[in-house]
Amino acid sequence: MKKKGQLQLGETIAILTVFFIIIMVLFTFFFRIVKSKVEEGKEIGRELRTVGVVQKILAMPELQCSSINVENSDCIDKLKLDAVSKTLPTGATSSPGNIFTNNPDVYFPILEWSEINVYQIYPNPNDPLPTVWNVYSNELDIFTNKIVTNIPVTIYDPEDRKHAFGRIEIATFSN
Repeated sequence: MKKKGQLQLGETIAILTVFFIIIMVLFTFFFRIVKSKVEEGKEIGRELRTVGVVQKILAMPELQCSSINVENSDCIDKLKLDAVSKTLPTGATSSPGNIFTNNPDVYFPILEWSEINVYQIYPNPNDPLPTVWNVYSNELDIFTNKIVTNIPVTIYDPEDRKHAFGRIEIATFSN
């Protein structure tokens, strides 16, 4: 009888050991799935923040085209662009006269950690390199994620009354 009780105790311990191992494997699997979902949520949040910055910069009256007080979507006024940033020489990365970067109290809550450049592609007086305006530059010193978005825009020159084709490049940074 004593041996039968010991055998049943040994079987119970073996079954409980296997049961706890299965539970641990299931918990590990579950936590990996939860972790991947959290990472996906963070990535979606970063992308939504980038889209928000894109929408905000294109809607800013400091850059937007208008004729007879009617705003044109996806159009940037060249005179306003020249006023808010100085045209950069090829290869330069910052502009000392930039009002967006020089007024962080006003523009940081809107544009956050990002860098915004406007490129005039066609017609381009600086062929083969595009004309570049640095609109805003506020990069994190150390960042883990950088999302770059390019949006086609027209650049309207009210002096010549001509449109040029360009793109606005918006890079957002996050940890």
